[in-house]
Amino acid sequence: MPCRECGGPNHNRASCEIRVMREAFSVLNADPTSILSEHEEVKRNSVRDIVILLRLVQCERLDHIVVYNTYDTVTKYKKNPETGEITSSPSNTDELIIYHELIRSRPVLSEELEKYRNNPTTYTLASIAPASDWQKREETRRLNDAVVRGRVIIEQRERDRRERAELLERRSELLERQRAILGQALPQPVPPRPNRPRVQLSEKRENAIKSETCPICMDTIGETDNIVLRCGHQFCSTCVFKHTFACITKHTDCTCPICRGAYVTYLTV
Repeated sequence: MPCRECGGPNHNRASCEIRVMREAFSVLNADPTSILSEHEEVKRNSVRDIVILLRLVQCERLDHIVVYNTYDTVTKYKKNPETGEITSSPSNTDELIIYHELIRSRPVLSEELEKYRNNPTTYTLASIAPASDWQKREETRRLNDAVVRGRVIIEQRERDRRERAELLERRSELLERQRAILGQALPQPVPPRPNRPRVQLSEKRENAIKSETCPICMDTIGETDNIVLRCGHQFCSTCVFKHTFACITKHTDCTCPICRGAYVTYLTV
């Protein structure tokens, strides 16, 4: 369900950053001498913190602030030196890192929140006075230091990202080589048998066709070293076994070398 405030997806009106910034600017543009806790919008901590940060930027006690908006993009708020108004512009995560380093160098928000908690009934935005020339120079120096530290962090993160990408690429190449090696070692799949009509076995003869020599090797057929096929032709056992094994290896029917009558079909192997 879209937000009722901005119409954006994946959030509601209570967590809408556009609403937070609008209410924060509403409090900031009001009378700075009014009690901050009396504003209805300040009851939300997120609005209170943004109001104090914007006041620090307005008084040049803080160079700028960078925040996420509703659509996961980054926005920078900075005082315009010509008009004196706070303007917004698109930013990026690099500037967000530098902003965090700037805040870490001097916790101005924590100091002002401490003052607010100690005197909630008397704290006003007017208590944040405009920065003096010395404070402006100090803020410029802190900003430059924050830029240097932020660049170091950005370069380190980019270096870590490249190293992770290279590591993942090396792992992928290693897995591909392992698959190739395993693929060579594994037995190859047996090709499917072709669709062919069933071959009928030859008619079985009752009496063998007499022969004294093997038609294949032409050696004399002994009384025990002989095999009679279905067709009646006789061969020595060695020649029949070799012929049968060759036919089975080629996935073909085993037929008699003389009459071509089938004695073992491929589909029955």
